[in-house]
Amino acid sequence: MKGHTDYGGGYICWAKRGGCGAKFDELPEGSDPTEQNGNEGPEPEPLTDQELTNIDFVDMQVRNSLASLSTELKVKYLRRRYRTDLYALCCEVLGMEDLRLNPKIFRNMATWGTTWEPKKIVKMCLAPRGLFKTSILNEGLCVYEILNNPQATILNGRSIQDNAENTVKAIRGYIQDNRVLRFLYPEIRPGKPWGKDKFSIKRPRATQTCTMEAWGSGAA
Repeated sequence: MKGHTDYGGGYICWAKRGGCGAKFDELPEGSDPTEQNGNEGPEPEPLTDQELTNIDFVDMQVRNSLASLSTELKVKYLRRRYRTDLYALCCEVLGMEDLRLNPKIFRNMATWGTTWEPKKIVKMCLAPRGLFKTSILNEGLCVYEILNNPQATILNGRSIQDNAENTVKAIRGYIQDNRVLRFLYPEIRPGKPWGKDKFSIKRPRATQTCTMEAWGSGAA
């Protein structure tokens, strides 16, 4: 929003309306005021009972277990499943089909990404290109953290700003457009701001920080 002239003018990403609190002398280059508001799009059609059962599960026994449950219990089970199993979330909901090619490696990577040792706050994954580190531990893990903690704040740091923004864009797309995600977690909805380099979901408690923000170090 435009700042009042009595307080120096400029532009403010107003925290009281879900913004990050940042102040600018001029509107940031490339900013689109309409992009700063979350666009939830049309309400997706609810998944049918049969569609829930026919999700392409990585474990076939899951489908057999769900077949006899009511729709309400299926939803309850799946909400818990994707908050506790990053590998299943990536394959079954986010559409990362390549991870099915070697479930042992990629499930272990996902489990490593969601397991923290007491008193350790930093983790590093060193693996060759082509092992889907970005897919699992950048995109997938960020969605996983948001599902588990809507109050989470995530800084996506990369050496190149455009790469960081591409990750933010991908996660915005999952939240805004993924039909399974929107059906199972209707509380996870676009909020403000909703820009190319940062976004917020609608949170239970107001906060001045964005849900996720891109940052490029310029050290490439």
